[in-house]
Amino acid sequence: MNKLNIKNYCEFSLKEWDEIVSLFDGTIYHTSWFFEYMTIYHKDKLIENHSFSISDDTKIVALVPAFVEKIDNSWQISMGEETIASALYDSNLKQKEIVSIFKLLTTHIDSIAQEKSCTLSRFNISPLLTVTKNSNINFYKLFGYTEQILRPSWYIFKCDLAYVINLGVSIDELYSRIRRRYKSFINKTLKGAQYIVLDKNNLTKEIFSKYINFYYSIKGKRRSLEAFDKDYEAIKNGLEVIFICESNEKYIGAIAIHKYNKMARYNSALTVDMDNLYPNHSLVWKSIEYLKDNNYKYYEIGEQVIENGIYEVSKKEKDLSFFKAGWGGDLYPWVKAQKEYNFNDIK
Repeated sequence: MNKLNIKNYCEFSLKEWDEIVSLFDGTIYHTSWFFEYMTIYHKDKLIENHSFSISDDTKIVALVPAFVEKIDNSWQISMGEETIASALYDSNLKQKEIVSIFKLLTTHIDSIAQEKSCTLSRFNISPLLTVTKNSNINFYKLFGYTEQILRPSWYIFKCDLAYVINLGVSIDELYSRIRRRYKSFINKTLKGAQYIVLDKNNLTKEIFSKYINFYYSIKGKRRSLEAFDKDYEAIKNGLEVIFICESNEKYIGAIAIHKYNKMARYNSALTVDMDNLYPNHSLVWKSIEYLKDNNYKYYEIGEQVIENGIYEVSKKEKDLSFFKAGWGGDLYPWVKAQKEYNFNDIK
């Protein structure tokens, strides 16, 4: 491979960046829309976009998402304290060439960390990349990163695997793989509730505004109207779908999924406790039907929590993991990497 060069994200147009993401078969978490969304969503953390590309003398060979934010009065390379999507690179490269890319990108990440006096950097390799490209080698470990993230002690950091549903089988086969008890919940709710699919073909400001009010009634004012504007844009451009369940003309549940490049990920849920109705279960099934009907290939449904003596796992976390396991998905690695900084050691 020829000499590698770095070009900052701000030097690209949004269209140019997204064309490369598409060329490299990336996920929604590599797109310019997601970068803009996260910058708005985490504005209170003074988040900055430091993403960049790596190229040789002839072409771009990698895209590297990178964000710096202020957490508890200290800067760190992360996104809402969570991990950042790993570098996206040309899958035709040889392993030796990929290692060269990671050597440069981790060196550049170190320079960003030193410039901003960061305490750590965090990345992850999405299971959606693992299932489509077998990209689960943790090259970060060659350059001072560890796989364990202990602070804060969130559920997502206790999960090294995630469930991904292969949508390439028939709808009957997909239904047969669902936990039996869930089928009862789905059927009961389908009989007693109505559904709205808010996608680019059915998007109205009236329904979306009602969804925002439902969100605030459940979660409080945790998300700004500016962030919701980006959700609206994502739905309009085919990057997000919201599935809504209502009873007696009142919303009782909603889930949002992100989708890109025929891959989707369960993103968030809102539910109201109801007697004999199970909106979340029925909405997950509705989302599976929708993705199957629209020829999607894979659906990441969520993480499996692990008990290995390193993390303390609560009952709530076990229950959430149990819920994710009930949809017939296969487990794939969800690789994470973190590096802590002592600036006396960075050369």
